Amino acid sequence: WASDTCGLWQREWQPDWDGRAPPPPKEGEEKMKSQGRVRHLFFIRHGQYDLESDEKGLTALGKEQSRLLALRLKAMMGQVLQENPKRAIEIKFAGVWSSDVLRARQTAEIISEH
Repeated sequence: WASDTCGLWQREWQPDWDGRAPPPPKEGEEKMKSQGRVRHLFFIRHGQYDLESDEKGLTALGKEQSRLLALRLKAMMGQVLQENPKRAIEIKFAGVWSSDVLRARQTAEIISEH
């Protein structure tokens, strides 16, 4: 099977896929290393919830689970991850987002209080 479009498709990785790569080095210069933001997303599941109620809100155990998680995340803030000797990443949290489901909102509210 042959097609004119097959020749246009490339499997080779394009290192400047987002247009943020550093410019090519001038003759005699070392190649610049690209530096950008590192983002880590934490996906957190809600705490235990009441299956018997219509609202399906957090149980007392679910609230305690959320509180303990909040304390653990708080302890992580400000820590430095050593990726390599030249680059360290400090853990910072920019925000808390959740769905509008009651148990998810309750978990997010407890986490954001700490």
